[in-house]
Amino acid sequence: MAKTCIYRQCTLRKQHSESESSETVGYLPDKFARLNRVLRLESANGTWDDGWVVKHVGAEVANRELPDIHKSIKNHLMNTGDKIRR
Repeated sequence: MAKTCIYRQCTLRKQHSESESSETVGYLPDKFARLNRVLRLESANGTWDDGWVVKHVGAEVANRELPDIHKSIKNHLMNTGDKIRR
C-alpha cells in the first residue's frame, strides 16, 4: 500500500513590481504549506522561479483525495468541443 502524504491547497503570490503581482493556487505538501513562507516553484519548462509567498493555507487533503488534473482537463476539452474527437 502506498504511503499517504498530506497536502494543503494554498494561494501563493509573487510581487514583480510595486504595482504588479501574480497569484496562483495549488496543492503543496504539508511541510511547505506555512503562511508567509517564501518558496521556489518549478515551471513547466523546468526552470525555477523564486519569490512565491504562501498567502493562504487551506484544509488538509490526502494524496489519494487529490483531483486527477489530467482527467479533469481531458473531460473539459471533450465537453467544450475544444478537442477533436477521433
